[in-house]
Amino acid sequence: MSEISKIAIRAPKSISEQIACFAAIKFMHENLDSPLIDIICLKDKPHAFDYCPHIDQIHFIEEEKDTVLGVFPWIHNNNNLFGVKAFIDFHGGAAAATMGIALKAAKRVAFASTMTKPMLTHGLVKEECSEFLDLRFLELANLIVEADIPEKLQAPSIETSEKEKVQLAALENYIFVAIRASEWSRHEQIWKYWFDELSNTNLVVVVDADIESESLKKELNDRKGPDFFVIGSSHYKTNLLFMSAAIGVVSDSSLFANLAQFYGFKTLALAFDLEDYPSMASVEHRAEIFIERDEVITKWINGAGESAATDMHSSVDALNKIFSL
Repeated sequence: MSEISKIAIRAPKSISEQIACFAAIKFMHENLDSPLIDIICLKDKPHAFDYCPHIDQIHFIEEEKDTVLGVFPWIHNNNNLFGVKAFIDFHGGAAAATMGIALKAAKRVAFASTMTKPMLTHGLVKEECSEFLDLRFLELANLIVEADIPEKLQAPSIETSEKEKVQLAALENYIFVAIRASEWSRHEQIWKYWFDELSNTNLVVVVDADIESESLKKELNDRKGPDFFVIGSSHYKTNLLFMSAAIGVVSDSSLFANLAQFYGFKTLALAFDLEDYPSMASVEHRAEIFIERDEVITKWINGAGESAATDMHSSVDALNKIFSL
């Protein structure tokens, strides 16, 4: 399969789906003699691919051009996409088939529909694939790779310099906390309760600033101290470094909670909508999930998928148990 020197991938739309396809990207990188792997994302939409270590280039297509016919002139005008040997679609829709043709890819792979199947070289029926989203993407990628899919994929390593190791060690045992700004109004009371109850635990906090929240900024600034460290300017390399040295990750951000799973960290997600946290089978540690309703915690779903009723007070006991505090 070494003849596949360049792969183009049409990215899924949501952040959680994008991170779920990281396993398939890693699988292709490791089994196809390190091909160039380019990602095609929708322009002006959030994406997670800065955090994927095996991406060579990210290309952005306007939503109005991401259509059955619109992809042809867009690709014609994008010189960096020439030489693609295989195209794989993780997004879905009719443009899945025509984009592969426009790229002149010898292999065109996607979840097939009645309309797209004749234009693909390989396809799978999504409903016949695994219930786990990461395995579904791996099965699709394996139409190109043609290798045994391992039961678990080894998490990527995060390179850390000696200086960075010393700096991180100075923080001692800490939990990495990632708060999504747009969820602050819903989860404010939960976070404040946890911060109070975990006052003897070191916390490193970063904000997934999808919106501006003055209330969140004030709360974090008021709590800053020796055991409450706030990362000011969030950068993906910085975030990965801090996550890698933490005893675990707690987050209500689908970006950070799903990333933590992929990188093999113990993870606790605070969620309202489980669609933001697709269950992944190829990771070392599947996330523990607390379900929130009416601004309080009502359910705990453990890494094995078992659920039980819980409450705010019991959630702290669970946090202590999960992270061995």
